[in-house]
Parts: sequence; C-alpha cells; structure tokens
Amino acid sequence: MFCDLTFGHHGLASEAALQGCNAPGATNLYASKPNAARISGEMKRIAANAEETLRVAAEFVPGLKAGNVVALVGDLGAGKTEFVKGLAAALGSPAAVTSPTFTVIHEYLGGRLPLYHMDFYRLSSEHELDEIGFDDYLGQGGVCAVEWANRFPERIPGTAIWVTLSIAENNERVISW
Repeated sequence: MFCDLTFGHHGLASEAALQGCNAPGATNLYASKPNAARISGEMKRIAANAEETLRVAAEFVPGLKAGNVVALVGDLGAGKTEFVKGLAAALGSPAAVTSPTFTVIHEYLGGRLPLYHMDFYRLSSEHELDEIGFDDYLGQGGVCAVEWANRFPERIPGTAIWVTLSIAENNERVISW
C-alpha cells in the first residue's frame, strides 16, 4: 500500500503528512530518496550538481497554480537561476532560461502556466518594484519566481513558498523550503 499524501496549500506535502507515511503498512515514496530530509517542519534536499537542482525544482511544479510566488534566497552562485530553469522546464516552457539580473524580469510562456522570473538583486528601493509593475505580475495568472526576494520581503505575499539555496562545503547545494 502506498502512502496517500495530503498536500498543503503550496501543493507540497506537509511534515505531518510525511510522518503519516511511516505508519505500518504504508510505503513512503520519500523514503526511497536518499537526498530527502525533514528538518523543523521544513523540507530539505541536497543537490550534488545543476541537474539535481533542476529535478528538485521540478518537484514543485505539480502543485503550482496561477498566482503562486516562489521566493528564492541564496548567495551569488547558490543556484537560484538553475532552480528557475527547473521550474520552467517542468512547466513545459521551451524557453532558454537566463538570469534577469540586468533586465529584472523575464517572461516564459508556452507552458502549463506562464512563469515570470524576477531578480531583485540590482534594485535599491521598494519604489522600483512599482516602476517594474511587480504587483501587476502577481495578478497575471502565472507563477512568479523571485530571486533575491529577501531584499524586499514586505512585498512578497504571505502565501509565497520561500526557498533557500546554500552552498555546502563539498559544493553541493542545500535546498530547503
């Protein structure tokens, strides 16, 4: 018998649901993933390379719906843009994803949902979010993936999925949400 997970409002399994998968007679599909771990109510994945980062991002896509925001946090080179590449590919976008560091926003259409990829790294004031139409993008019926979302956390919706990417000592990426 396979574990029947109840997914939260993000479309991701909750800590309680995952613990229920360890009940007698249940087959926990997450237990077969050696890079999966649960910490303090959060989920954590270890990605040994860029390809694994893409696969971790793809885990989000089945639960994503119009209006979701994925708020990405991490140092330079931690893998935020790689993560967005995984989102775009799993959404079915044929586009080549690149960092919007200088353009601030890239739009990827043609998938199950539009993906609006934003980068707040070079923005110096909250006023600039108004100039680029940030709030308009939130209401356009797609998924917004925001790199450096922690620069203006007060503007990120409370329902956002916060994803932190960090570089481990062995150059692996620790991805948690």
